[in-house]
Amino acid sequence: MATITYLQSLLSIVLFISLPSQCFASSQSELKSFDAKPNGQLTTVTTTFESIHCQFSFAVVGGTNELSIASSRVSQNWAMKVSREKDGKYTCVVTRPDRDSYLVFMNFKLNIKGGKISHVEAYDKDSKLNSNVYTVTDSEVRHVEGKFKANLKLISVSINKHDEL
Repeated sequence: MATITYLQSLLSIVLFISLPSQCFASSQSELKSFDAKPNGQLTTVTTTFESIHCQFSFAVVGGTNELSIASSRVSQNWAMKVSREKDGKYTCVVTRPDRDSYLVFMNFKLNIKGGKISHVEAYDKDSKLNSNVYTVTDSEVRHVEGKFKANLKLISVSINKHDEL
């Protein structure tokens, strides 16, 4: 059991080091930090960079470890970043950058304005999510009711700007 926990922790560290650093490694961007409060209420966070608007809506409730550890602070620090990459495409990333999240996501939706979604990757605290647990349109990524298992650590969306289409 300890070996499995160790391997899960190691995988989480590798995901944290590789994916967020790649997604956040950009010289031109807008970063917004926000608190995810486990109150079950719909929360919306918006960040804009140039003509790309990224809007993340979600509702979360408390997870297994968070509330007992953080009795004075009942929320988690998350970040959303919209950036223009070296290839000219844009990326919108929503993540909890400092450690795993134990919040239970009742729902989530990521809307994009000013471009078209070309690629999506989403992760829970242990691994990449199967693409059948969320749906993707040209402008939106959202959970699939009954398939999404309520765990989210990171979602990354690649965007083609409308004038490039």
